[in-house]
Amino acid sequence: MREWSVLIVEDDLDVARLHQSLIARRSGFRVSGWASSGEAALRQVVATTPDLLLLDLKLNGLDGLALARRLRAHSAGVEIIVATSDQRAEVVEAVIHLGVVDYLLKPFGLDLLDQALGRFVHRRRALEAELLDQQVIEVACGGGRRGSRWLPRGLARETFEAVRHALGNNPDGVSAEELAAQVGLARVTVRRYLEHLEANGQAEIRVGTRSRGRPRKFYVPSTIRPLREPTGPRRPSPRA
Repeated sequence: MREWSVLIVEDDLDVARLHQSLIARRSGFRVSGWASSGEAALRQVVATTPDLLLLDLKLNGLDGLALARRLRAHSAGVEIIVATSDQRAEVVEAVIHLGVVDYLLKPFGLDLLDQALGRFVHRRRALEAELLDQQVIEVACGGGRRGSRWLPRGLARETFEAVRHALGNNPDGVSAEELAAQVGLARVTVRRYLEHLEANGQAEIRVGTRSRGRPRKFYVPSTIRPLREPTGPRRPSPRA
């Protein structure tokens, strides 16, 4: 499975570490670095070509909005998830026009970030084909309401959460048939949700046997990654 690289652009080291710890819990993603200013972020984008920026807007020097505009003006392929406390409508509108993946208001938790990362994965995978149909275009454009917008058409948020919760209660692995019995749904329905979880790095597939018989496919919750220190310069002394 591909691992997506994320550059955290944040001038507060403690917040950067918090965001790193959240990303570390999402299988399929790794933090490639930390930049405390827009200028440093530009240098790292050129040097390391990350897939995604988790971008604060309030930075010294080149701020986050100016950075996003510069990246878009130079056709940089990096995607952007904004992470900010700025609630001004004109700023939100400006960022939306730049085609960001999502706009997250601080402080936010793992669930909200998880949705944004899932939306990023769907957008990137949707654009891998040469020709796109209407449904795939809607995914690439981020259509749908928050909470279910990154779920494929036909998958319900409530059922998704029930399957994900049940999977988490089976750390040693569970088959689609076994999980279907636990949540009271048809096996074919549960399999669709499990395949979506696996495609987005929230579940892993193992093949094995628990008794005599042919090998079967088991779904296991993705392993939580250990916390790593963000790379980059140390935060300067607090400003007055």
